[in-house]
Amino acid sequence: MRRALPPLVLLATLAVAAPSGAATSPEPRPAKGRAVVVATAPRTSYAVFAANKPVDLNVVYHRRSSSAAVRLAVRPGADSCPSRPRAADRRRGGVGGSSSSGRAYVATAIRIRARVGVNRVCVWAKEGSGSFRRRVVVRETFARNLFAATTAQGSQGDLAIAAATVLSSSPLSGTLTQQTLGGGSPCGVESRPLQPYRIGVIQRATYSVGTGSVCTGLAVQAASGPSSASLAVGTVPVGAPAAVVGHVGDCDAEILKSVPVPRAAVPAFVAAAGCRLGRVLDGSDETRRRGGRPATGNAYLAVYRGRTVDVAPKGTRIDVLIDAR
Repeated sequence: MRRALPPLVLLATLAVAAPSGAATSPEPRPAKGRAVVVATAPRTSYAVFAANKPVDLNVVYHRRSSSAAVRLAVRPGADSCPSRPRAADRRRGGVGGSSSSGRAYVATAIRIRARVGVNRVCVWAKEGSGSFRRRVVVRETFARNLFAATTAQGSQGDLAIAAATVLSSSPLSGTLTQQTLGGGSPCGVESRPLQPYRIGVIQRATYSVGTGSVCTGLAVQAASGPSSASLAVGTVPVGAPAAVVGHVGDCDAEILKSVPVPRAAVPAFVAAAGCRLGRVLDGSDETRRRGGRPATGNAYLAVYRGRTVDVAPKGTRIDVLIDAR
């Protein structure tokens, strides 16, 4: 008979990835003569897609020549992209956009207030003594209110795990209900208000409960602006495969960190969480490695064009890193 373990409740607290964390996140790699735009939350390296809020844009351009100096011109929020930039576009893109160091990629950063829907960003590049002849049009979609709620199950050793995440660009409220050992026959029930916290412009409430008994399960009821969700998972048996049990709203990449998700389960798991899967890449979870533990072979990070992403418009294509090194 398996010994019943006390319930283990984890409130996941994310550390904001610093720019030096590039060793664990693939950097944007556009083709030669092309550019990508990564929208991030102000003062963080988290990709964000919330409209009507301040957004930092990092424009990354892949130079055609390794020796010629490069200068960028950028126009955000444009209805169309003409063949040549204006003086204001050149001034905006010139900050950090000039380089003659032989680096393959050059970048510039600006801040905008993204509007609802598709935001067009025009990028021109001048290499060497030529003119701004390269025009790149990059489009990103921003939502009036990002909202995603997901429940999932999984296992780790002798623990069955139930998890839930709720993320929104508007204030969150709601209730968490959790199955517990004792106080009932055989399980008790405990309810409490959600305790959201904020990183950048995103409010989030993330929970995980693991036990070695039949009392592994939880439910969430959440509301945020015009969006709401009522989801539950339980009872989770020990040995249950990683799977999304319920999902409402936008792409929820955060749920990947709430239960152990092996490589083989990643495609179905990501699709069920409202995202599209891009690349599955081998990486190294720095927290695990610093602790001297072996690689888990599980997903540990989701990224969008080289930036950590937790919630994005439904159907956003994300890359997933596997702790394999």
